Amino acid sequence: MNDVPNKSSSPILAAGGAAFLALAALFLVRDLAMPPETLLDAAALLAAVTAVLRPPRRVPWIGPAVLLAISVAGGCWFLAVESPALLPALALAAVGSIASVAMHERRASPSPSRLDDRTRRLAWYAAGVAFLVATGALYVHYFTFGFADESPARRLIPTIAWLAIGLALWIAAPSRESASGRVAMGFVAVALLKALIYDSTHLQGPLRVTVFAAVGALLLAGARLVVHRERA
Repeated sequence: MNDVPNKSSSPILAAGGAAFLALAALFLVRDLAMPPETLLDAAALLAAVTAVLRPPRRVPWIGPAVLLAISVAGGCWFLAVESPALLPALALAAVGSIASVAMHERRASPSPSRLDDRTRRLAWYAAGVAFLVATGALYVHYFTFGFADESPARRLIPTIAWLAIGLALWIAAPSRESASGRVAMGFVAVALLKALIYDSTHLQGPLRVTVFAAVGALLLAGARLVVHRERA
């Protein structure tokens, strides 16, 4: 007899809790004069905790989905205003997304349900986007506008790092069609596009030769390692 009231009451309690959290966030900004970026920090922390802990059974994808949304919104916000106050939220989203991937991989079953498989894929995609956005924002803040603002060699760092990470994921992925394989291809594609479109026009002389040589060497090394893995 108690099952029906419990089922009908839980959504009301959840909605009430969400409403009061929204009111707390509103008055946090208005009454305490906190910057609006603080809301994104709080949302990123809450989403990271939700994604890492055991999520609700009906909506297990809610944590990765919110982290993905925060990364996209925070990245666009950072591009618009370049506010360092957004960096904690972007870093939290990246760390939470990577931790969510680790949790899903550890708990993965040999024959997962369709919902669990989609949630696991979403966690991978959220981690890829969050990592790219967070590292890009940190690079812009600490290198482009920071201690390496007068050194054009800094432009090699994200290109080589993203390409190396993408190739490592590609080699470790069970297949190109898997979630990790698609994320790996995304990293490689972003790095190659940056090298061809941005680095080729913003680097000169030895630095331009260096970035193309490094990209070519990494691609050749990755191809060799992929062949060895497929033969094993």
